[in-house]
Amino acid sequence: MRNIKAVIFDMDGLMLDSERLAIQSLKRAGASMGLDFTQNMVLGCIGLNTASSNAFLARAMGRPISETALFSAFHADYEATLEREGIPVKAGLIELLEFLKSARIRLAVATSTATALAERKLAKVGILHNFEFIVGGDAVERGKPAPDPYLLAAKRLDVDVEYCLALEDSDNGARSALAAKMKLIIVPDLKAPEQNLKSRATACLDSLYQVRQHLARSMNEA
Repeated sequence: MRNIKAVIFDMDGLMLDSERLAIQSLKRAGASMGLDFTQNMVLGCIGLNTASSNAFLARAMGRPISETALFSAFHADYEATLEREGIPVKAGLIELLEFLKSARIRLAVATSTATALAERKLAKVGILHNFEFIVGGDAVERGKPAPDPYLLAAKRLDVDVEYCLALEDSDNGARSALAAKMKLIIVPDLKAPEQNLKSRATACLDSLYQVRQHLARSMNEA
């Protein structure tokens, strides 16, 4: 982990404990259209943008699904849920951000969530100001698991991917970071990472507290 100049964060499931709420909203949106999404189906959408999630669900259901209808219902339910219940941040996040800023590490976000919504969510929990910019799922032609979100983040930071560290919770996000040739730490959320992704990551840790400890040790050893 030597010579890290930038850390690029995923958002949902990594910084925000929001994936559980999103899954329930997606199930309710599907039910409103007569679609019975299983738990495995909605888990498969984690880390994907809207278009990729819709395509994944259509394949899983074996029938076309109106992206506009499904995700209009999803976003209405999800944003109402967030407004009603709030958005909890993951334990250790604030301490990790403070540590990285004190070490003069540059920070950005690469998320599958649309940029405007991502910015609203991060502002709502009071951490948007920590990041130089947000790369949302609508900022690239190909979302995760393609490398495009992380490559765009590195380009905007003007930092070579060799000096970037990605923090991810999902398999699709991990694939994206690895395809971008970045160092990767996985902090699993709703499901354990696939073994082939875990073996290619720099580390697989249980919490953002552990990420901070891992980085502090690595920097002291440099």
